[in-house]
Amino acid sequence: LNPEAFGRELLRGTLFHEVGHALGLAHNFKGSLSFDPDSGQGFSNSIMDYNHFNEESAAFDGPEVSTGPLLEYDRQIISVLYNDAKDIKASDAVLPVCNDTEADSSKAGVDPLCLRYDIGRDPTAQALRAIELLQNKDAHSGKLRSLPVALLNTLNDLPAASTLASVDDAKKAVTAFIETVKGTANLYIGGTANSLANLGSLSLKSLYVARDKALPAGYSETELRDHALTVLETGLSLEALPDATKASIAGLRGGIESYLRQAPAIATASETDREQQIGDILKSLDGEMAKAEGAVLTKMRTKLLTTIKYNAEAPLAFHTRNGETIGSRSAGWKQACGQE
Repeated sequence: LNPEAFGRELLRGTLFHEVGHALGLAHNFKGSLSFDPDSGQGFSNSIMDYNHFNEESAAFDGPEVSTGPLLEYDRQIISVLYNDAKDIKASDAVLPVCNDTEADSSKAGVDPLCLRYDIGRDPTAQALRAIELLQNKDAHSGKLRSLPVALLNTLNDLPAASTLASVDDAKKAVTAFIETVKGTANLYIGGTANSLANLGSLSLKSLYVARDKALPAGYSETELRDHALTVLETGLSLEALPDATKASIAGLRGGIESYLRQAPAIATASETDREQQIGDILKSLDGEMAKAEGAVLTKMRTKLLTTIKYNAEAPLAFHTRNGETIGSRSAGWKQACGQE
């Protein structure tokens, strides 16, 4: 998607969400539990969740048409509000619900599934998937491809090399390219709803004592907590980008070098000047990439660390893993708890 088309997609989802409020619907932050990122047909059962773009983008063809999935939770609530629940049958699914008050509450424990901006039935699994998107070029989450693939695709955003009439034009093109790469990395790591920073911090709610009966059948509090700890440990240990992502960055560097050699202003220079010009631009690229790597990973680790806070109503819970009590062996855990 180009920026304009992407903006329209986001606006469309927001429009339907706000129409829901106008009709009297409150938030339901458990709507997204029905989303399956591996299914081409999967979607939230409510537009009143804070849904991710790659979850919501397939929901509607447009405001002027009626095609799209039937959002079961919203259908039932609208029936209650406007038709005395006559459209609801005893055989209809009983769907989970979670409003703003419940999302913020930690009284008598937390509900680890009641989260804003989560995606899928298991927030810890999605956080682990966010890590995999950095580590495995073949990974995906819904429509979202891996970071290694996304980074290589940024080369397509460069203006045609034939339009670079001067060395300054080439430098400006590479400077703009660097910003695109930074934004792409931030999408996956540092600061958006899809990022490891966000999905990882949401998953850490599972580290706290869960409210009685908060988890429905099919969920294991211990398993959620174990996954959340793995997310914390992995995230805090990421002081450099995974190998798959680094390989793509190396590919970007090679692509930029080839691109510069095609620029008329550089291609027609003497060999000495040409190599000097390309070398200077690549040196600047390397420096900016190194700074961006450090900044985005620091941002992610800070987000994870600041999520771990003492809560008297819902203390951090402990269980055994591989015969050891979680909390006693993990350097990342000790750091998060202020023990180091």
